[in-house]
Amino acid sequence: MDKKKDIGVMVAILVAIISLLIFISLYISYGSRSPIYIGILSIVFSGISYIMHAFIANRKIVNIFVGGYYVLGIASLFIYLSLISFNLNGIILLLIFILFSFVLIYWRYSLK
Repeated sequence: MDKKKDIGVMVAILVAIISLLIFISLYISYGSRSPIYIGILSIVFSGISYIMHAFIANRKIVNIFVGGYYVLGIASLFIYLSLISFNLNGIILLLIFILFSFVLIYWRYSLK
């Protein structure tokens, strides 16, 4: 393996560990309300990871982070809004957000 690939893998592992520590600290700090904060932060991390596409030549690792953060964010928000504190307005807004993001994803990949 070349050094550039090794550095990319090490950075990916470092980002995953830092993210995990942030999520654990949110869970410990907020208890039952933590899924809402973890969900919002995951979606923000997903957006930041998507912006990283402009700076990285090999996009496989970045795509994994974008997808992983997006799924984690949507899942934790959905669990909080449907199971922990039932909020129909929040669920509807989340579904609109998912629909909007799928439209953007389709548009992004249809440009190729």
